[in-house]
Amino acid sequence: MYIGVKILSILLSLLCIFFTFIGIYALDLSLIFIGVLFAIAIVLITLETKHKVSNPFKGH
Repeated sequence: MYIGVKILSILLSLLCIFFTFIGIYALDLSLIFIGVLFAIAIVLITLETKHKVSNPFKGH
């Protein structure tokens, strides 16, 4: 994985954990939902990065 994508994934995972714990602590469903959206963003970014790296025939 690229270093920028790795840093972005770490940042998004920290935000995901932060919003999820704050949402559970405050019993606020909207904050938990924001944490879930960050988790979905992490999954989509990693899948797209693996797709770009694994396709040798695609031009830049």
